[in-house]
Amino acid sequence: MKNNVSKINLNGNSGNAVFYYRNIHGNLIVRKQSENKIQSDRLIKQFEKHNFFLKYKNSFFNIPAVLNKGFNNNLFFYEYEYIEGTNFIACIKNENIRDLKKIIDKFIKIIEDFSKVNKYYEKEYERTTLNNALKNKIIVNSKLLDLDKTITDKFLKLLEKVKITKEKTLSHGDFTFDNIIIDKEKKLWLIDFLGGFYPHCWLDIIKLFQNTEGEWFKIKYKMNINKRKVLLLDEYIKCKIIEFDNVYMENHYFFMAFNFLRILPYMTKISDKKKILKKIELYINLSKI
Repeated sequence: MKNNVSKINLNGNSGNAVFYYRNIHGNLIVRKQSENKIQSDRLIKQFEKHNFFLKYKNSFFNIPAVLNKGFNNNLFFYEYEYIEGTNFIACIKNENIRDLKKIIDKFIKIIEDFSKVNKYYEKEYERTTLNNALKNKIIVNSKLLDLDKTITDKFLKLLEKVKITKEKTLSHGDFTFDNIIIDKEKKLWLIDFLGGFYPHCWLDIIKLFQNTEGEWFKIKYKMNINKRKVLLLDEYIKCKIIEFDNVYMENHYFFMAFNFLRILPYMTKISDKKKILKKIELYINLSKI
């Protein structure tokens, strides 16, 4: 890519530089460029998982084609086709409830399909159980963040009661509304796969609730969306999840707390960290496993 090409930056939490540009053929291209060695290693995994999903055939969603990859100053980058459309957070703000439910039906089908597939990218977890992976992440993040020991102890006690009825499944890894693109034909496109944690559909389900009852859009985008609309969508998602996996809902509040514990290390602003900590404490206290 030439230095004089006009670039438009995109939002992201990974720390990588993410932008899109128009190539010499007039096509829009997304480029993800790591900026240090740790990011580079993570981005290689993301690229590999993107390719893993390209080989997985599914009528419920589409994946942008990978166009290029390589190293720039020993730091990994890769490029894929830019999808003209909007992410689901923008849809919530602009679309009516009826149309939003139709879109939700589609990505609930995606997760239901994931729950039935035992193929996955994260082979390093082949001999690890979900319970052990959760326990390890709780301990590691608690130490990293220097959390109050009472919070860690509550997490671990709740984990002992979590009902786990299935182990590894296919998993996007970061199934947030940011990473679900809806094009002009209402087709769903999945982007920004994450391959750094245990492969399980429950960890995709929880990302949906991160955006509704977790109100992630307020923290990341500082957006105000009609609260009643968000609550209606949250209840609708819960009803659809129960139709194929009622066990997850029994563990829901634990996984909400765990999800925000995973997010916390990526928060750079003190005000945002405080908001996330409050959410962790809230969901720990709500959990009645």
